[in-house]
Amino acid sequence: MATMKEIARLAGVSRGTVDRVLNKRGSVSPETEKNIREIAKKLNYTPNVAGKNLAVRKKKLKFGFILFGSADSNSFFVDVVFGIKSRASELSDFGVTVEIREANIDAPEQQAKIIDELVEIGINGLAITPINHPVVAERLLRLSDSGIPVVTSNSDIPDCGRLAYVGSNYYKSGETAAGLMNLG
Repeated sequence: MATMKEIARLAGVSRGTVDRVLNKRGSVSPETEKNIREIAKKLNYTPNVAGKNLAVRKKKLKFGFILFGSADSNSFFVDVVFGIKSRASELSDFGVTVEIREANIDAPEQQAKIIDELVEIGINGLAITPINHPVVAERLLRLSDSGIPVVTSNSDIPDCGRLAYVGSNYYKSGETAAGLMNLG
């Protein structure tokens, strides 16, 4: 079985360069990348799954999710919580844990407190349905500045340092609805 060390020796590069190419983790010149990929292909290189699993387990990743209200009182979130829990179960074998919290839709201070609690227990990332309020925006910006990635879902706070927003573009949806109403 071919190893990254062997590919590095044949390509005349460091093992770190091979790792960056094969795991798409950094910039490497196009010529070097092509050469490494060709050597890996010739040697029938396949990643060491056991090694990757061990590396992930060592990290002990912990993710936080903050959703509006209770899944019992908001049927939209029933499927969301089910999906989070099913993936969390699959990832638990890799040392990944998931913390799910709920906040009232009209309680920004409560949501900010939950963010603080999740940071205190050591989350490595946060997905949140945020309340668009300055206190929540400030906490999310602080998280982002400290290197903890934040993804907002279903509602958004622009300029809060989030990595991504997943959800509808309500402005575009409104434009589409107005355009359709104008057709009639």
